Amino acid sequence: MHEGSTEDILNTMRELEATLRESKARLHETEARLHETEARLHEARERLEYVLELLPEGYWDWNVETDEVYYGDRWISSLGYTRDEIAPHLSTWMTLLHPDDIARVSEALDAYIDGRSRTYACEIRLKQKDGTYRWHLDRGRIVSRDANGKATRIIGMEVDISARKEAEQVIQEQSRRLMDLSTPLIPINEEVVVMPLVGVVDEARAGQVLSTLLEGLTRTRARVAILDVTGMGEVDARVASVLVDAAKAVQLLGAEVVLTGVRPDVARTLVALDVDLDHILLRGTLQAGIACAVEISGEERGRRGR
Repeated sequence: MHEGSTEDILNTMRELEATLRESKARLHETEARLHETEARLHEARERLEYVLELLPEGYWDWNVETDEVYYGDRWISSLGYTRDEIAPHLSTWMTLLHPDDIARVSEALDAYIDGRSRTYACEIRLKQKDGTYRWHLDRGRIVSRDANGKATRIIGMEVDISARKEAEQVIQEQSRRLMDLSTPLIPINEEVVVMPLVGVVDEARAGQVLSTLLEGLTRTRARVAILDVTGMGEVDARVASVLVDAAKAVQLLGAEVVLTGVRPDVARTLVALDVDLDHILLRGTLQAGIACAVEISGEERGRRGR
């Protein structure tokens, strides 16, 4: 073997050894950075879990690929359960979900995961350990996706909103009662009822007028309904249309309508509607309207008695 060839081989070996040492050094450096990153990630995860547990809301962490779910301690305890009683799976949540909410919530989640909705937030009812249901606001956000952009992990929180729901129900009930008081149906006798309308008739109250009137006539089987507009404010075309529609609906039930308290401005509005008013009896005062209604009901009784 030539001396030059030997020297070339030795140089190549030395270069390879140097490259190997450099690669090992870079590998050790990379491993050190990896361990440091893992330690920081673990520390960050612990801090996040600690912060989440301090929040008043209960949180959940859903692996979309496996359907495994980690439920936070506060989430579990708020429902009255212990961790041993809650399986870490999506099926647990679906079992606790009120049957009437399943379809709505599933659609909201699918829409968010598929990208048809930018956010996920849904009001749901979850079953307590004692068997009762409480309202929660459930919110979630995608925190990781695969290479194809498909959601792989969603973290969410649930806030108990039962107190708010109960307050809303009380308000709705009070509103309904106020609406009933604003559209009373008062019986004059077995065959005559009167509905005094006071104040402004908006869209919601217009519907209440019609439903109360028709339900009352069906229940009492009255033959004449008096709509008294003496105490109403401005009667525009919309309100006048409500009165005309109510009169037509009453006639479909076989009853007569007497409209009382018609002021000149109300009369002009009714005329401007260009509708057939022949089926509506008009009287200037409630007293005159009652007299007319009693007379009509008496004639009806007379015809039935023949």
